[in-house]
Amino acid sequence: MMNILIFAGDMADTAQQRRIASLHRLGHHPRIVSFRKSAIPLDPSVDHLDLGEIHQGRLGRRALQILRSLPRIVTFVRAKPAVDVTLARNLDMVYLAMVCLWISRRKSPVVYECLDIHGIFMRGGIKQRLSRWAERMALRRIAHLVVSAPAFITQYFAPLQGYTGDWRVLENKLWFDETPSRPTPTPRDANLNIRLGWVGNIRCQASMDMLMAVADQRDNVEIHIHGRVHDHALIDFHDRVAQRENVTYHGPYEYPDGLKSTYAECDLVWAQDLWQTGANSDWLLPNRIYEAAWHGCPSVAIRGTATGDKITRDGLGYAVGQPKAQAVVDLLDMLTPIKLMQKRCEILAKPNHICVQSHQDVANAIVLKSCNLPDFIGIGAMRAGTTTLYNYCAGHPDIGVSKIKETDFFIQQKNWYRGLQWYKSLFSDQAKIRGEFSPNYTKGSVFDDVPERIHAHLPQVKLIYIVRNPVDRAVSQYTHSFLSGAQLPDLQSLIGSHEWRHLIDTSSYAKQLRKFYALFPPEQILILNLETLKNDPQKVLSQLAAFLGVGNNWNTDATMRENTSNSLARLSPRALRMANSEGGAWIKPYLPTRAKQWIKRVMRRRVPRNPPVFDADLKMEFWHALRDDMTAFEQMTGIAFTPPVTEKSQPISILKRSA
Repeated sequence: MMNILIFAGDMADTAQQRRIASLHRLGHHPRIVSFRKSAIPLDPSVDHLDLGEIHQGRLGRRALQILRSLPRIVTFVRAKPAVDVTLARNLDMVYLAMVCLWISRRKSPVVYECLDIHGIFMRGGIKQRLSRWAERMALRRIAHLVVSAPAFITQYFAPLQGYTGDWRVLENKLWFDETPSRPTPTPRDANLNIRLGWVGNIRCQASMDMLMAVADQRDNVEIHIHGRVHDHALIDFHDRVAQRENVTYHGPYEYPDGLKSTYAECDLVWAQDLWQTGANSDWLLPNRIYEAAWHGCPSVAIRGTATGDKITRDGLGYAVGQPKAQAVVDLLDMLTPIKLMQKRCEILAKPNHICVQSHQDVANAIVLKSCNLPDFIGIGAMRAGTTTLYNYCAGHPDIGVSKIKETDFFIQQKNWYRGLQWYKSLFSDQAKIRGEFSPNYTKGSVFDDVPERIHAHLPQVKLIYIVRNPVDRAVSQYTHSFLSGAQLPDLQSLIGSHEWRHLIDTSSYAKQLRKFYALFPPEQILILNLETLKNDPQKVLSQLAAFLGVGNNWNTDATMRENTSNSLARLSPRALRMANSEGGAWIKPYLPTRAKQWIKRVMRRRVPRNPPVFDADLKMEFWHALRDDMTAFEQMTGIAFTPPVTEKSQPISILKRSA
């Protein structure tokens, strides 16, 4: 594991403490150099250099305090072992880290973490120009950039700062040491007032003005405010609250223990920041949208902002057209207790990873990638849509897929002998993230120890397993093998044969997944359903984008062809023998795209061969043979399948039909 040097501007920041805890949990060794903006108890077990309280604002005094701390920091860094990576939150910490590493004669890549775009970069004038220039100089020297929302890249770093380097997204999600169960929705009396919450850092004057106007316009709406008030930003806050009977300030709350009772006080929450409209407030994704989603509380934000677009796209709440009280009032007038309860249940049914940050998310954002190794692997299932996913990923601007779809690298009998350098050569070094799809990885009875090899070399890799109705999958595999020229038993003698057992094994999703769950945490494994991908591709692609940590900007207009058997059906027996030979298998990965396209054009001219047709009884034999595994798979994932035909109480033996 890695030695990680962390430069923190505020050790009292809970997000900073969560990052350190996650790195500890994963076995890394974080060493912290930090200031703090308030007094906090320090954990003596943490390797931490406390530089004392630092002044809020007053940039001159902050700079002087940082300069005075240089000797202590250099001594601390020199006394430690070699540093694998340095994480610095905000620009002043980036420069402090670079200077200290240079003086200490330590070589370490520096990661710049920027969770908000400070106002000094956007206000104009000489301070803005100097700050932007200083940041551009730093951006040229960092290993990569960590942001909390993709819009920070697309709206600021890329167009305004000209940044073209590597970047990662680490959203401001909830963090739990041990993930608790989510709350159960309880119906509310239809006669009660709607409770609109404002939760978190209470500092936005525009939001305050708007919510007070909502309270004035509707007596049947209650405004509930929870969190720490920034008195320097809202000077008349307490007076304005006291003047209104339908506005209540509940004070600060404990994180995360106080979240449950806080969101229980709200039917929906105002999630939009307005104090830096046109810049940071339009780009960020505040942590309150994740807190609210975890507790089933719908969020309200402005359409066209990153916050509004996310809650609309992920179904986490409602977006209004303008940051005005009337727009919010119009929304509240449309909402009934029944509609709010339906939305609450929809949000609570969403997977945990939408709301919760895992330990691995933190490590993936901070720890440097192994050169040209994949960030994700599609492990199957065969004939269940892996080619479709590969094509979608190939068309995504942030994703680089392997030059050949099925590398089969981690399989001893296939390409393991080629070595790691060959595997690396299949991936571009220009992509933000990289991935491959090899459905043979989930054929455990044929290719053993694959999960163990993947885990040994890529313990942090994300795994994607797409499934379909297991009977349809087995039929498709048999058909594909038949058209590929494989020597197969005919359908009359299929049951009980070696091919039968192979088809059953590959369709046993729970059996295959157990081997991966034994090595990888659940948050690193995403299960998708081909039927859902066909019926609602945007839903599945949004889920995939969130899992991979990329923008939800898929190239859905491109032609995405599944790996059908139509082309195989037109190949001649001689061509099949050549393709299945040892030489054909060796040359296929290196065959130019134009040559492949020419072969396909030639194949389209041939009359296709017809594969055997599975009748209903044979399909039911498959269904009964897979029933126990399907039950286990449903318990693991919540995905259930329907029988291919009307189910009968007992399987009908194909042997009886042939007698």
